[in-house]
Amino acid sequence: KQIVQKIHPLVIIACVTLLACLIFLPLVLVFGHIHKILEVETKTIFLLLGASAVSLGAGDSLYYYAIRHLGASISTSFLLITPLIACVLAFFILGELLTTGQMLFSVILIVGCLLTVRVKRET
Repeated sequence: KQIVQKIHPLVIIACVTLLACLIFLPLVLVFGHIHKILEVETKTIFLLLGASAVSLGAGDSLYYYAIRHLGASISTSFLLITPLIACVLAFFILGELLTTGQMLFSVILIVGCLLTVRVKRET
């Protein structure tokens, strides 16, 4: 939280992205097939770059904004709901069926987030 208070979220996002590229590029060069990127249409590459910039940029910006205003514990707890949101969207959009275990753990996840908020308010 202290870092987010001092540094703008976009600077943090840029640094994290740059570090990730520097870490993964050698791995891709050694173990991947980087030449395959040339086989993809230019339109598709720009679509992927744009989608990743928007989703990562918006998601990370909102996350760092939440850390700044809500605190790290609440923000991180609600970040754990991401798979639940994906399951709900898959159910409504793709017609995927949720298992009993998925529904049970979804309830546990939501209760955990609510408990985190409640405890944080009391302290």
